[in-house]
Amino acid sequence: MLNKRLLIKNLLSHNDENTFYDKKESLDLNTHEGKTKFLKHVCALSNSNPGNNSYLIIGVTDETNEIKGFELVDDSKVQNLVKANLSNPPLVKYENIYFPHLSKNKAVGLLTITPESNQTAFKKTMGKVFSGTCYYRKGSNSIPLDEDFSIDPGNKKAVSEIENFSNVSFKQLLDDVFDFYNTWGKEYDPQYLVFKDQFILCWAGYRTDFNGKPLLSEVDIRIVNEGSRIFYSADQRVNVFISDSEFNITEYVVLGFDNNHKLYPLEKTSLSFDDNGQYSLNTEVIFKLPEFDGKQIDNLYEKAKNIENKLKNGLPISSIHNSLSAEELANYFLISYFNGIDRAKSDLINSADYLEGAAAQCRSECMRILEKAENSNGS
Repeated sequence: MLNKRLLIKNLLSHNDENTFYDKKESLDLNTHEGKTKFLKHVCALSNSNPGNNSYLIIGVTDETNEIKGFELVDDSKVQNLVKANLSNPPLVKYENIYFPHLSKNKAVGLLTITPESNQTAFKKTMGKVFSGTCYYRKGSNSIPLDEDFSIDPGNKKAVSEIENFSNVSFKQLLDDVFDFYNTWGKEYDPQYLVFKDQFILCWAGYRTDFNGKPLLSEVDIRIVNEGSRIFYSADQRVNVFISDSEFNITEYVVLGFDNNHKLYPLEKTSLSFDDNGQYSLNTEVIFKLPEFDGKQIDNLYEKAKNIENKLKNGLPISSIHNSLSAEELANYFLISYFNGIDRAKSDLINSADYLEGAAAQCRSECMRILEKAENSNGS
C-alpha cells in the first residue's frame, strides 16, 4: 500500500519541481486570487500528465525543501472548487499527511491529481484568466497552453517508480503505531483498529462532556498505512461511531447567549473501508440553524452593537461590564444573522478589525460555522 509520507519524501528527495509535481509553502483558498492561482496549477498538472498521477505538495519551503507543514484543509472544499471551476476536471484528492516533528494542528498537504484524458480548462472567467483558458507545465512553471506544448514521455515511468518506492514496510507500520501512542498520553486513550484486514487506523481523544453529553476533544485520527491524518480537532467537540467497516465522526458546536447555550451538530465525516483495498472519505454538513424568539434576537443584536461600539472606541474587553459577553460578540452576531438580521453578517466579518485574544478566536470559529452553513445551503 502506498505510504503518502514516504511518497512526499521521495518526491522531494529525487526531483526538483517539474512537469508532474509542484510544491508550495502555503495554500490560499479564501481569496479569489488564491483560488485562481491554485486552479492554474491543477489545470497545468492535469494537462501535462494524462497518463499518470501528478502531485502538488503544500507546506514545504521552495529553496530548501524544509517540511514546515500547513493548516489542515478539507478535501471536500478542494474537490468542490475544482469541480465548480474547471471543465473536464480531473479527480483530485487532498490529504493531510502527518510528520512527527510538526505541531498537532499542522500537516503536509498532498494533492493527488489522477489522469484525465480530456483537456482541462477554466470553465468560467476568474480575474485575469478567461473562460476556456488551458494551462500546462513547462519545467517548474504553470503557463498558458501554446503551440510548443508536448507531454513529457518520461513522466509515466518516473511517477510509477516513485510510487513503487513509496510502498509501506511492516517495520514502518509498527513504528507509526508506536509513534502515535507516544504522541498521545493515557489521558487521550490512544487506540488502534484494523479494518478489512488491510487498514490500520489509530485514534485518540480527550473525553469530556457538555451538560451531561459525553464527547471528545483534541481528536486525532490517522490511517497509518498511508501516513494520512484523516481528522484532527483542537477545541471542537465530537463523538464517534464505529462499525466493522466504518468510522464516523460527528462534530458539534456550542451556540447561544446568556444561560441558553446548546450543542448543535455541525458536520459528519464518514470513513468507509471496502473489501477491494480502497476507502472513501465523505463529509456532510448537517447543521440546522438555531432558532430563537424574534424579540430575544432584537435584544441580543442591540446588546452586540453596544459592545461593538465600546470596542471600536478603544475600550479593552476587561473594562466592559460582563467581559465574557464581550468575548462572545462574534457568537451574538452569528446567531442574529441566522435569525433574520442580515446586516449582522457584515458586522461579524468586520469585527476582525478590533477583536483580539479569546474574542478573536471566537470570531474565527464563528466564521468557520458560517462558511460551512452557507456552503451547505448553496449561498
